[in-house]
Amino acid sequence: MRKRLKATKGAGVIEIVTDFRADTYRTIYTVSSPGVIFPLHAFKKKSRRGSATSKADLDLIRRRYQLALEICQNLSTELTHLIAEYDIAMKAYEARLILRAYSS
Repeated sequence: MRKRLKATKGAGVIEIVTDFRADTYRTIYTVSSPGVIFPLHAFKKKSRRGSATSKADLDLIRRRYQLALEICQNLSTELTHLIAEYDIAMKAYEARLILRAYSS
């Protein structure tokens, strides 16, 4: 079963709950940007009663979610710089081709 993790208040964190041999396993992940999936936590549910995720697990998920957001922001900034550098390099290459054509 896949659902939004309620404890993260709509932050885009999704929980997958799987039963296997009388145990329940949970995987928590987020899709921070198109094509980027960050697994935040995976664990075996230990409590036999109630479905609440422990405070320690939620704190860990929140810390990792913030880290995932920072990584995405840094990747976006780095990608912007790379595109700008590529654009400058392509313009320099085109200018060399034009100069070469005129000098021949």
